[in-house]
Amino acid sequence: MANEEIKDITPPEEDDVIEELPSEEDTDVDWKTPAEKYQGMAQRFKTKSEKAQKELNDYKLANPEKAPETKAPEQPQTKTEFDLAEETYLLVNGASKEQIPAYWEESQKTGKSIKELMNSPYFQETLEKTTTANATPSDTKRSGIAARDNVDYWANKVRTEGEFPPNTPENFELRKKVAAALGKQDEDKGKFTSNPIVG
Repeated sequence: MANEEIKDITPPEEDDVIEELPSEEDTDVDWKTPAEKYQGMAQRFKTKSEKAQKELNDYKLANPEKAPETKAPEQPQTKTEFDLAEETYLLVNGASKEQIPAYWEESQKTGKSIKELMNSPYFQETLEKTTTANATPSDTKRSGIAARDNVDYWANKVRTEGEFPPNTPENFELRKKVAAALGKQDEDKGKFTSNPIVG
């Protein structure tokens, strides 16, 4: 019984049940026959409805509804870097790829969002300083610190401004090398004439 389909029990529409009523001119109408017919139909619908309700209750007893399983809330995964959307947001708003790790470290350290970091003048200034410091390697001729102890730098400065490195014990070797470099350049100048003989 529980496996049988529960049939749709709906009362017939009024057009199907009600037959044409006789006109008022007919006075000897037999109202008892249609009334008994409709009472019988109503009783059958009531019986079918009670039977369907009983089958439904039996089915519910045999197969109790299981409560939906509640899953434990998932622990958010700890991120080790920005996801693609966050990186794209940074790049679109002017950050370079080299600056993204600095944004990540600062957001983890302070708990601020990317937008807050981008609007933070302190962080932007710090980021600019570190970016500028990392942009020029210290072992090239372009860096400002390495040029001061370079022989070529001081030889050029002596020729243009007449200024030697400061006379201190630390600069003694540097001054000696600058003087040797200037002497060598003067020797090289004398080998070739400025007026070539064209014959």
